[in-house]
Amino acid sequence: MSEYHGTARARALAAELKQLREDSGLTTVQIAARVGMSAPVLNRSENEKRIPNPEEVSALLVVYGVGGKERKRLMDLARQANSDDWLEFVSDEPDPSNMPLSFFEQQASLISHFNPLMIPGMFQTAAYAHAVMRDAGLEPEDAEARVTARMNRQMMLHKPNGPHYLAIIEEAALRRPIGGKPLLAQQIRGLMETAKLPTVEIRVIPDRWTGFVPHGAFSLLEFRKATPLVFIEHLTFRGFIHRPDDTRPLQALRDRLVTISMGAGETVDFLTHVVADLERG
Repeated sequence: MSEYHGTARARALAAELKQLREDSGLTTVQIAARVGMSAPVLNRSENEKRIPNPEEVSALLVVYGVGGKERKRLMDLARQANSDDWLEFVSDEPDPSNMPLSFFEQQASLISHFNPLMIPGMFQTAAYAHAVMRDAGLEPEDAEARVTARMNRQMMLHKPNGPHYLAIIEEAALRRPIGGKPLLAQQIRGLMETAKLPTVEIRVIPDRWTGFVPHGAFSLLEFRKATPLVFIEHLTFRGFIHRPDDTRPLQALRDRLVTISMGAGETVDFLTHVVADLERG
């Protein structure tokens, strides 16, 4: 049997199998008996200590009543659980809910978002998110599904025992009038309200800073008992990077971005001025 080695797919598979069992209302002992597996083995499979083989996953999905596209998705995950970095084209199998990311966010202790071009998705208002999707040329049905999923994920911001969120945003993202200046002003006011949450810290890198080379957007998820993951999402593809040699440079970049960005209090003052500029037209 394959031993758990921390790939993003293996960790997502473990989280989803555990969620399915909990949703069923059954214990590991009860489920293990139904699929011919010992309870300790099932426990290890749910807690990222081993990777269940596809036959075991197939049997578990039968017990949980999972079929159709969802069964295919989870079986593909099981077959590729040992694969390295997890990148997929969104157009292949659209999954607006971005389920694996949601599972990882629930497990993380610190999530750092950096975006030089727009407000990070976790902090977008529905109106701003719709404008982003519209400007990206998405079909209305697809855009609506993605916005709904994004708003649902934001519930994590209000969980008292949830992860701490750090957002680092370049000033250019605050000046780019996605959806028009009134909508952008509303978005920034929403950002200021979100910054009041005890689990959220928002920092801005102003244009006046020199010696800074812009970088692409990324989200860094850090865990108390597991290695970090980096999530990257673009219009046509998204995925996770898990190897320490690849995530470590982005941890260092995050730390540098913190040192050159404005502190939380200064950021709120700066956002207030940006809103005033937008309202003056």
